[in-house]
Amino acid sequence: MNLISRIFGRTAKLNMEKQVGPASEDDIKQALASIDAITATMSETDNWRVIFHRMRSYIVDHPNSYGMSMARDSWQSMQGGYGSWSDYYIPHDDFETRKRLNEELQSHCTALVSALSAYADE
Repeated sequence: MNLISRIFGRTAKLNMEKQVGPASEDDIKQALASIDAITATMSETDNWRVIFHRMRSYIVDHPNSYGMSMARDSWQSMQGGYGSWSDYYIPHDDFETRKRLNEELQSHCTALVSALSAYADE
């Protein structure tokens, strides 16, 4: 094996070992419950559902720090642009219903952020 292959192979192995570790079972459960609650409030045609579905898949397929980190990266990518919140804000004709639904949505988003916050890439 040549020197370059050994260096890059070792670096890749170290990076993978850094990223994959245990994740709190409570964090995993909270993240999945939050994602499910968020998508349940969205319309069937909301394009953000795809991103939330992908986040859920990361966690289910990799129930460890790697999956949680991938979900966190997806969440952060959604928050990057101005007006992101209004993109998955729930419209409703009745003001009080709209207010209640969006307060619930914001609560679920806060719980999701809390569950994912410990899994930042290092």
